[in-house]
Amino acid sequence: MIIILTGTIGTGKSVIADFLRKNNYTVNKFSDEVKNELERQKIAPTRDNMQLIGGELRKKYGGISALGKLLREKIELEKKENYCLDGARNPEEIMELKKLQNVKVIGVTVPMDILVQRIIARQRNLDQNENPEQIREKIKIELGLIPSPANFNIQGCLKIADLVIENTGTIEELESKVRDFLKL
Repeated sequence: MIIILTGTIGTGKSVIADFLRKNNYTVNKFSDEVKNELERQKIAPTRDNMQLIGGELRKKYGGISALGKLLREKIELEKKENYCLDGARNPEEIMELKKLQNVKVIGVTVPMDILVQRIIARQRNLDQNENPEQIREKIKIELGLIPSPANFNIQGCLKIADLVIENTGTIEELESKVRDFLKL
């Protein structure tokens, strides 16, 4: 089975990915190719730089579905049984991956005020020194409510998800919802 995770920063996608890793899923992030390119070009891995380079990769490798295509090709070569693909940012990436068999999409949402609080509290390098308004703007960009060179449209991804989880509870509650959906 191939599980695609979508949702903005701070919604709990990585928590689900870690849970699936413990249940014998191979985890890949959509952003891995972007991070590799940043490293190759010796560019600091900030969220803004990741969005910029991600946009460039999409132009270079065939448009908005490019990261999905790169992941699809990797899966076809590796031929492992279970994958978790963390961080779809537009429906075209998902549609590219749905060319494979047995694909499910899980969307994760969190109300905006809770999301901003979580992002501030987690203190990740990518989010440092950002005030609540800057964080809200980045979330709106990821949702596709504000245009960006990266062409994010998580709102569109959520519309085609097989399951959308509002993650306002505990990690255990989130894992339980995923376990029930996948019958693990």
